[in-house]
Amino acid sequence: MRTTLWCGAVMAFFLSLSLLLRGHLAAGVVFFFACIICCGSAEVGNDRQRRLERFHQRFSSLDEVRQAVDASTLRRIRDENGVAVAVRTLKRQFPEVPLAEAAKLVKEL
Repeated sequence: MRTTLWCGAVMAFFLSLSLLLRGHLAAGVVFFFACIICCGSAEVGNDRQRRLERFHQRFSSLDEVRQAVDASTLRRIRDENGVAVAVRTLKRQFPEVPLAEAAKLVKEL
């Protein structure tokens, strides 16, 4: 997927350059922004995939994460400051844990 998005970005860049040189300002700008969006999407998707792979390398299940965290501290933070603060605290300690899994874990404590 990353390669496809980068190819689309390169094509959009050259198309925008061609349109801008011919005087089609609006269309050139649209394709230039399409180029930027394709580049960003490719890298964000790649980063998400790497984080997910690191999570699965380090932990085989959510139970392993549950055993690794300090449950009493997270439970106290959740009760005093809310779920969002507790999830943020968990994500600071274990950044490779996906957000959905971190929220599920905090709610189950």
